[in-house]
Amino acid sequence: MSAKAVRSAHTGVRGTIMALLLVATGVCCAADAPPSAAPAPAAHAIKLVNPDLEAQPAAGGGIEGWETSSHATANAYTFDLDDKVKHAGNAGLRIRRSGKEPWGMVHQTLPAAGLAGRTLVFSAWLRTDKASGEGAILTLRTLAGGAVGSHVFMDPPVTGTRDWKRYSVRLAIPRSTSVVEIGAMLQGDGTLWLDDAELVALP
Repeated sequence: MSAKAVRSAHTGVRGTIMALLLVATGVCCAADAPPSAAPAPAAHAIKLVNPDLEAQPAAGGGIEGWETSSHATANAYTFDLDDKVKHAGNAGLRIRRSGKEPWGMVHQTLPAAGLAGRTLVFSAWLRTDKASGEGAILTLRTLAGGAVGSHVFMDPPVTGTRDWKRYSVRLAIPRSTSVVEIGAMLQGDGTLWLDDAELVALP
């Protein structure tokens, strides 16, 4: 066999050995590698309107970004910004019972685009004064086509007189969701303050 043929044969053997070693160690050509999966979405904060309750009331009254409601009678609870009692900044949102209805709440809605299929965590700082009945809670719910879908109410509620503390609720958002609603509710007598709200989408 010629010297050239011998060198060619040795080169072929070395190539075969190298290929076997690469396979054995899990290293292979990029062309042979399976396509990588799309990276999972990272956790990120969802923008809310006036989450820290710092915006001054509009000329027509109300609290920017937040709607208010109460059971049956509109004036059974009062809703206003309190510049004396707040967790941080200049003000906190105060809910106070002034009638005989069982609950009053503030809430904010946002479109579910980009949130369906994710898990959301709604957090806020709460403080209570002589909260009785079923107490104060955070709420998180979904709507699809105007109908309420899934929901979660904070459990246990805050009762009695409690200083500022951060609370949260968590909910998996169905893919059929069109609107997400966050809120805080006072159920019964007493006063509830809300401040520094945050909504986060988990991976």
